[in-house]
Amino acid sequence: MRAGSPFSDSTFRALFAAEVISAAGDQLCKVTLMIAVFAQTGSALQAGLMYASTFLPTLVGGLGLAHLADRYPRRRVLL
Repeated sequence: MRAGSPFSDSTFRALFAAEVISAAGDQLCKVTLMIAVFAQTGSALQAGLMYASTFLPTLVGGLGLAHLADRYPRRRVLL
């Protein structure tokens, strides 16, 4: 690693590792729910719709709240 790399900072490495583990856990949860829906219903369509619905909060929240983040000062939005 070069000197200016963010991975040279132990705090960044810990935060990055936590984010990767969290994202992997979220994805595992989505897949597990999809398998459970398929096992209960036997319908690939319902399992696929359930999996697609897990992206709705991110999509709606991102599109629906992005204009608010642009309206207010960055510090206020972060706090």
